[in-house]
This record gives sequence, structure tokens and C-alpha cells, in this order.
Amino acid sequence: MSVIVDLNKVMSRLKFTVNDLVKTSGASARQIRYWSDKGLLNPDSDKRGARYFSFEELQKAVRMNELLETGIYTLKGAHQKVLAELEERCTRCN
Repeated sequence: MSVIVDLNKVMSRLKFTVNDLVKTSGASARQIRYWSDKGLLNPDSDKRGARYFSFEELQKAVRMNELLETGIYTLKGAHQKVLAELEERCTRCN
């Protein structure tokens, strides 16, 4: 259990660029920026305005793109499902 906790601490400190999310999620850079601009992803920004995403945001982007690619979900629906899944995961962890 302590290894998982330590791994979670490490992962929570990592920061990913838009390009990292593109490579991992399969979404385009334009999609990632749009989702960020709409508040569906919440990156940190540096002084130049470059966006840096947490591991959780990376996971959200991957899952949202998976759901969108099914053709069943709208962007809003995919985002709501991802948030519900994250909440469920957090509930199970506690």
C-alpha cells in the first residue's frame, strides 16, 4: 500500500504539456486547447502562458477522447461521465 501511496505522490507532481496529452490521448492539440478553454481540463500555466497538465488531467483527456470516439457521447456528456467515474474511484479509495 505504501508503494501505491508513494507512486500517487510522484504522479501528482508530474506536469504534462499539450503535446504529451496529444500523444497519450489521441486527441488533437486543438481539441486539448479547446477543452482547456472551456474548463473541461484545468491546466496550470507558466509566465509565457504555456499549459501544464497534471496526471489526473491527462487521464481525463484520455478517457474523454475514448468516449468521444465511440460516437455515443457529446463533449459535455463525455466530461460528465469522466467526472462521475473519477468521483466513484475516489469513493472506492476511501
